[in-house]
Formats: sequence, C-alpha cells, structure tokens
Amino acid sequence: MRAEFPKHPAPSMGRAVLGGRFEGTLKFSAKLLIFSEPITVFGHRGLLRDANILRDSVLLRLSTLPERANIHVQSIILHQVWEELQARENLKDKDGRALDPIAVAGLIDKLWEVAETLTSPDDSKVLWILREDYCPFPPDERLVEWRDRRARQTVPTVDGTEEVPYYKMMGDLIRSFGPAQGPAYQPLLLRFLRLFGESIKESLTRSCSKLLSHMDGSYSMAGAAPWMRALAPDLLSENDIAESGFAMVCLISLLCSIKDFRLLSCF
Repeated sequence: MRAEFPKHPAPSMGRAVLGGRFEGTLKFSAKLLIFSEPITVFGHRGLLRDANILRDSVLLRLSTLPERANIHVQSIILHQVWEELQARENLKDKDGRALDPIAVAGLIDKLWEVAETLTSPDDSKVLWILREDYCPFPPDERLVEWRDRRARQTVPTVDGTEEVPYYKMMGDLIRSFGPAQGPAYQPLLLRFLRLFGESIKESLTRSCSKLLSHMDGSYSMAGAAPWMRALAPDLLSENDIAESGFAMVCLISLLCSIKDFRLLSCF
C-alpha cells in the first residue's frame, strides 16, 4: 500500500466497524469499497506465490460484479440515506427533548419513500439516489452544525502526508465506481438497488406498519388521533424498557462520573 498507493485514503478499518447493530455492515462495505482497488491488486500479485485461502477467497469475491454491486449499494445507502436519517433521529428541540413518536413516524414515512424510489420501474428514477443533491428527508436548520462537522472530517493518506475530506471522497467514489466497472455492471447495480428497496419495504411492513401513513397506521402521521398528537410532544419515541434502562445508566455515569459501577446497585 505505501509503495503503490501512497496517496490513497486510509480510513481505519477493523472488526470494531461491524459492532454497530444496524449500520455495521453498511460501514464495513463503505470501507471495503475504498480499499477494493488496492486489495484486488494485492490479490492478483499474490497469485504468483503459494496458495493462500484467505487472500484467494477475498480476491475471488471482489473480482465478481455481483459482489462489487452489493458492496457499492450498501455504501450508497450509508452515504445518501442512513447518515441523514441517523442525524435526524438524534435531534433535540430547544428544551433538550428528543423526537416524539409522531415525528419518528414521519421519518419512517420518508424512509418508505426512499424504498419507493429504489423499486421504481424507471431506471433513471432509481439512480436519483446517486445525485449529489439527493436527500430524502425535509431540511432542518438544526443540522447545519452537523453538516459542517461532516464536511470537515478528514482521513489521512496511506503515506500520512495529506488529509483527504472523507465525505466528499466517498461521494465522488460512489458516483464514479459504477462507470469504472464496464457496461455489464449497470443492470446489476439497478437490480441490487431495487432489492435493497424491497428489503426496506419488507422490514418496515413487518415492524412498523402502525407507523406508516399509507397503511393507515394508528400511530402514523396521517392516522394518529387528535388526542395522540396532543400527547406526543410529552412522550419518548423509545418504549423498550431494556434500552431505556441502558440509556439511564449511561446518563448517570456521565453526570456523576461514577468510577465503580457497583455503586449503581443502590439505584
């Protein structure tokens, strides 16, 4: 890497990336997309040496267009959709309160619209997701600081002599990766994008049907009763007791600087 790709971006990449419960595979795919060319070059040169199961199996997978399309699509979803969604889920109002259940339902409706775009029979509409100005969620002035921080984030090059703007680099990569694979790649990319859209629909239908407006969900933006809308601002969107308890412990440890977690037994 240092000899042949000295100016190649070198973001950290390891097993910890896979630790995220939801976005782990998306983040790993994005890192793998960045390193796909150096890994492929290394694998091809390794064929002149003794057989190595790990090296040769990685090369075999990265050399196939379906595997490249899978990695590419997950990188697109992370860069164009997931990061924007995650930023909005973490928003708080001026009083420090997180999103209420009705506001979360609105985000889920927008995520369904993403799935509708990805499953469109019109190829050009599916590829909207690659546009530089694509954002499926409504603008929010509270995200200005987050966007500035994201734009300033950099990663070092392999030789450590430069810093590369990570967000711009990823945007350029997801838009240039497809044309570099040749004419046979485009149909695969469209197929994998549509499959991801179908998986979003299936997941939301199974787990969030009551929050979807087009399904007349009783807790949705369109279907919530007036008394629900009046009560929603005073409620949390998280109703999982285990998750709420974990969040409370984290808050206590942050505020009280608890060093010995055995002290938590008194709560």
